[in-house]
Amino acid sequence: VEGSGSGTTYDFYQTNVRIPSQLLNTQTSQPEDPHLKEDLCYSNSMTETFKNTAENLEKTSDRILQPPQTFFGTSNGMFRIWPAQHSEVCGIMDTRIRPWFVAASSGPKDVVIVIDKSGSMDVQNRWDLAVNAAKSVINTLTIGDHFSVVLFSITAETLGFPTLMRATKENKETVLRALEESSYGGPTNFEAAFDKAYDLFQSSKTTEISSNCHRAILFLSDGVPTIGKAGTDLYTHIAEKNIFSATIFSYALGANADTATSKAIACTSGGIYANIPDGGDLVQQMSAYYKLYAILQGGSENMNFTTWVEPYLYSSGVMGTTVSTPVFDRSSNPPLWIGVVGVDFTISELEEAVGGTDSYQAVLDELVAVSTATCPKTNLEEQACLIEALRRDDSSEGGICGSPGSSSCSFQTVTPLLCSGANFPSMFWENAFVYNTPDYISRGCCAGGPVTNLGVCYASPSSGITLTGLLGLTSAIIVALVFA
Repeated sequence: VEGSGSGTTYDFYQTNVRIPSQLLNTQTSQPEDPHLKEDLCYSNSMTETFKNTAENLEKTSDRILQPPQTFFGTSNGMFRIWPAQHSEVCGIMDTRIRPWFVAASSGPKDVVIVIDKSGSMDVQNRWDLAVNAAKSVINTLTIGDHFSVVLFSITAETLGFPTLMRATKENKETVLRALEESSYGGPTNFEAAFDKAYDLFQSSKTTEISSNCHRAILFLSDGVPTIGKAGTDLYTHIAEKNIFSATIFSYALGANADTATSKAIACTSGGIYANIPDGGDLVQQMSAYYKLYAILQGGSENMNFTTWVEPYLYSSGVMGTTVSTPVFDRSSNPPLWIGVVGVDFTISELEEAVGGTDSYQAVLDELVAVSTATCPKTNLEEQACLIEALRRDDSSEGGICGSPGSSSCSFQTVTPLLCSGANFPSMFWENAFVYNTPDYISRGCCAGGPVTNLGVCYASPSSGITLTGLLGLTSAIIVALVFA
């Protein structure tokens, strides 16, 4: 594999998986979430698809110098990669915060991150919690996105740049440095914070510095306003000034944070609220931010949507880029977002394939331009129902706006159903006969279908994921990505 470094061992007959440590039992290192276990189960069937497709491309195309590294990440946090390879450190790979994953799942977007820097943020290191949350989001942005960070206390100010900026590596690093150097103190003015965010959107329309696609405000605070508008006057002000169709994701920081205000801001503006406890899983709590946009682009008109990311440093120390596309279960209505499939290409591979550095840069610029110029089409009539379903799926009962069960929407959830009768092993990583149980494939498969003599499992008709369709789509995606 190009750029793997000396001493790296690969198994071209297998895939392997990586799961972030926060999703595993701290004592046994075993996955506990049944959806995560099911991801491990069905995605194991992708091994042959990845292997055969990559090898066939190498044989039939003079543009493919060697089998490309191919992988699949799920919305639940599982990452499966071919060829299988050893990782020196376990538990640090979280596919949900990788730029190629978020770019493919959410499409181009304008994101304004609004952070409370008032004196109360000193309590239980909530300032650090907010900064880490902002860093997590910024690091997922790609060249197809535009962004800004707003800090507020008695007034509000932008960080690093006065306008929305394209999320290039350089611009992100500038804002991240400024964020590190920022401090907190003073009263809390929510009105000024949202006014500044809306000013950024207005300026971007005037100057055309925008992704011309989705708009989102990520609002992080631990308290209530102490100056400026408050209560109903504040909520009305925020909703009425939102003429940009921006979705507001409101996060209450800390176990003892005031949740009523953050929730009311989201509910009155058609947004999503969540509480992020001290030391909580930021990725999981903030996942609705990209899940909404992922599901909205699940229509058949977006089947060919792909995205390339700005070249970045692989874990092997080699520069490369990734082309990726979202994967859906289209047997459901609306289509359910499952994850993202991607293919890696090192810079040296691209240069050699297209005839040198200058040609490579021209090709890469064109690919990036294509992926950033495409805004996935969305059905705005379904958006309110999707937001309500996400509130129900990703929040506690307190995250639901209005009376639970009063919805007139045709669907109540956007989480795939688990396979019926699934019986997963307690020791999931054992790949041998343990406790009088059969092999991994038999133990790991969804129940409801027969196991053949070859150990191949068939998903039951009630499964939330159609394996045949997913595998076929995966194969088609790889071919389409490479020859695009």
